[in-house]
Amino acid sequence: ATMLDRFTASPAVYVTLANGVHTEALAPPVFERYVEFLQLYVAGEVPDLTAANVVAPLLAGFAFGVDSVPAFANRFEGRSFDEALAEFEGEARVRVLLEQGGSPDDVPGAPVPNQVIEFDAWPVPDAEVTSWYLAADGRLVAEAPDEDAIDEYVADPDAIAATTYDGGSSEIWRADATYDWPALADGTGVGFATEPFDRTTLIAGSGSLDVWIAADADDTDLEVTISEIRPDGEEVYVQSGWLRASHRTLDERASTELRPVHTHLEADAAPLPGGELTPVRVELFPFVHAFREGSRLRVTIDAPGGSRPVWAFDETVSDGETVTVAHGGATPSRLVLAVVPDVEVTAPAPACGSLRAQPCRTWVPAANGG
Repeated sequence: ATMLDRFTASPAVYVTLANGVHTEALAPPVFERYVEFLQLYVAGEVPDLTAANVVAPLLAGFAFGVDSVPAFANRFEGRSFDEALAEFEGEARVRVLLEQGGSPDDVPGAPVPNQVIEFDAWPVPDAEVTSWYLAADGRLVAEAPDEDAIDEYVADPDAIAATTYDGGSSEIWRADATYDWPALADGTGVGFATEPFDRTTLIAGSGSLDVWIAADADDTDLEVTISEIRPDGEEVYVQSGWLRASHRTLDERASTELRPVHTHLEADAAPLPGGELTPVRVELFPFVHAFREGSRLRVTIDAPGGSRPVWAFDETVSDGETVTVAHGGATPSRLVLAVVPDVEVTAPAPACGSLRAQPCRTWVPAANGG
């Protein structure tokens, strides 16, 4: 998704974004738009989805294991080609299939969104850069605390399962795929959470954890995970980001407040200075998630593992080192995300465990209470 604003050579770029797995490219709302686009721009015809309505259920059964999907409407029927093309081109260029799998009208996990949200471009032009600062007692707060404070954890990648899914690689595409998303073992990570939101808040785009750290080793691998703590005590996985601390050098020309871009050049690699707090920025990969009224946003920091379904790191430099996370005062560590104003999320919160590739579990506070 970070490449989408680079597709500038074509006058006709249409984007559909969704949570999920590899086969979301075949999800009915995506497939429907493929067919319309190809018939308009390649065949030069008014879109007719009659054949697509035959193919879509077959794809749904094969790729997603569901018996049926909503039928496509021939919404351009009766229009001329020029009229159909003008209508298509008048629509938003970016669609987000919000909470794919969470529609209450379909089987939980089916490749159908809870709501469709549209934007004119990506990154979302009117998104507001918003910071939450790490604070004592596992809190995320709007203002940087005055007092210096630290938390520590042991970076032990063996303390948690490597992945959240142990089924077959194709079975994970199915609506009934189940996940085991483990909570952090005591002392192996730290967490910070906001107060409950007083209104539904939509976050869309890349993010950054700008954090001051130290370690009793030359290097450490950082895993940063965003999740939602719901009022009922359930926790929903949202997104993660990773950084090897020795790779912390930024490409200043490409980096933004929301997205740190690291050079990853051998010449730029540098060990952590012994006993000295060092600022690092961890990129959080793009996501779109609605934190509804009463929910809390949580960020955790630990060694890599236990956050992705079927892939894991072949190796990590983390091997039991103690990592210090500083915040407040002279070390104002913060989480930076893009909040999109004036977007109405009308759909009810999806059932726990229904979102595609977004596990849900009972919230277990990290060692510092976040």
